[in-house]
Amino acid sequence: MTPEIPRGAAPIESLQPGNPRVGVDRMLRIQGYTAPEKVRPAVREVAERNAERAEGLFDPAVRYRRIPVLNCSNDSLALCGDVSLHCRAFPRFLSAAREIAVFVTTAGGRIDDELARLNTEEQFLDMLFLETAAWLGIEEITKAFIVHLRERAADDGLRLTRRMGPGYDYKTEDGKAQWPLDEQRSLFALFGDATLPVHLLDSCAMLPKMSRSGLVGLVPSLASPPP
Repeated sequence: MTPEIPRGAAPIESLQPGNPRVGVDRMLRIQGYTAPEKVRPAVREVAERNAERAEGLFDPAVRYRRIPVLNCSNDSLALCGDVSLHCRAFPRFLSAAREIAVFVTTAGGRIDDELARLNTEEQFLDMLFLETAAWLGIEEITKAFIVHLRERAADDGLRLTRRMGPGYDYKTEDGKAQWPLDEQRSLFALFGDATLPVHLLDSCAMLPKMSRSGLVGLVPSLASPPP
């Protein structure tokens, strides 16, 4: 069955980024080693082993869809197809948006399987460094998507706003506002019945675990960025 396309929305697009490379020194810094060159050889060996392991397990995938914006005011982002998303920070970042691109990115499920195996075998140090490598990997996959979308947007005279995702806090004029995590359901609904590489659980967590979801606004290139 062909996935239903929300009225006015573009078809779902796929991107297959190349496998990300994981920097061992970045892994070590994330784990608190401020001088990676001075790390004990045994620790560096574990980091290197799991950087290489992660690179062999990555199965990156991206799905995204561009959707016209009808209005952005107060805490509501009204989209075509009678769908609204809600966060008090939206007007600060998306008031000039003509469209948004909703997306899901993933590093694939093989990382999850390997983390489960390491946990069962109580190889906790390897598990820690593999999880760190996988986190760096999904960040690189998501950045590759943003670069791709930026190039596509520029062809249309548009630029990108900052990336936003359910469950995160964003600065507002009067402090901070959280985009509620349960808005994951509304975000995923914008993909209709399409088969995605990411599955949303009842808790609004995602599987595979090393996945990202969110949106990016597309605004006219001459529009001023938020203060």
